[in-house]
Amino acid sequence: MPPTIVEVRDFLSCDYSKLFPVGSIFGFFAKPEIPIVSVISYLLFSKVFFNNLRLLLRIDPKGLVISRLTALHNGLLALYSGWTFVCTAPLVVSYMLKFGFWGTLCDPKQNLWLNYNFQFWLTHFYISKYYEFIDTWIVLVKGRTPIFLQTFHHAGITILMWGFVVTDNTIGLVIVCFNSFIHTLMYSYYFFATFGYQSPLKHYLTQAQIIQFLLGMSLTIPAHFISGCLTPAQSLVLGITQVYTVILIALFISFYINSYVTARRKKREKDVNGTHNSGGNGSGNKLD
Repeated sequence: MPPTIVEVRDFLSCDYSKLFPVGSIFGFFAKPEIPIVSVISYLLFSKVFFNNLRLLLRIDPKGLVISRLTALHNGLLALYSGWTFVCTAPLVVSYMLKFGFWGTLCDPKQNLWLNYNFQFWLTHFYISKYYEFIDTWIVLVKGRTPIFLQTFHHAGITILMWGFVVTDNTIGLVIVCFNSFIHTLMYSYYFFATFGYQSPLKHYLTQAQIIQFLLGMSLTIPAHFISGCLTPAQSLVLGITQVYTVILIALFISFYINSYVTARRKKREKDVNGTHNSGGNGSGNKLD
């Protein structure tokens, strides 16, 4: 039997090399130093490295090469997210019909986790979070500065998903199903945007992201109070995730207000001023 992390102190004493079979790529990413070093490096060195790379290679931020690489990146993530959602959502629903909502979310006998192979889905979903660092690197290569929301989101989710994997925490299915669905829509939009398509429905993506966080919070908070649902280690990981989610909700709401509500108001004020300055002859832009 592989070692299990049940108590909080087990995080310090666990032999992480034995969580997965020898030679498994999953075993490599289970080591705690991998997410820690990766996230620290991502936060400290991404800006310096990719800004210098852009200058060294004289990359044109609007050139064909970076445009096609961006499209490829977004297309791959859209396909991966869609594949993950299509494979996990029916699995979870069918299991839920047999064992109920809390029987699925808590999974006290680890039936869904092991016998239905949900461990596989949550583990490679965790590994995909390293690949998503490229979101930030693309922004840097284009000569722009990534917003705090983006870097905080990528850094936090990588470490938290590691926590779900090493504690055998089936409740992570909420993140996998919700996030893979939203990411399918989001990266599909970004893929087409690289070819010039701009949807007037873009703001609904941000609304959907906020809704997924609120739903995730409401569905998982009761797990802390159900006897036998979570081990102390699982409860700790889930609790930290919920605090992280509250911060994300605040950041996304702020982003939504600044990007859509405030921007639209300023545009309307500008249009109105333009109409007045033109003598009221209707030559100003049409209001949204």
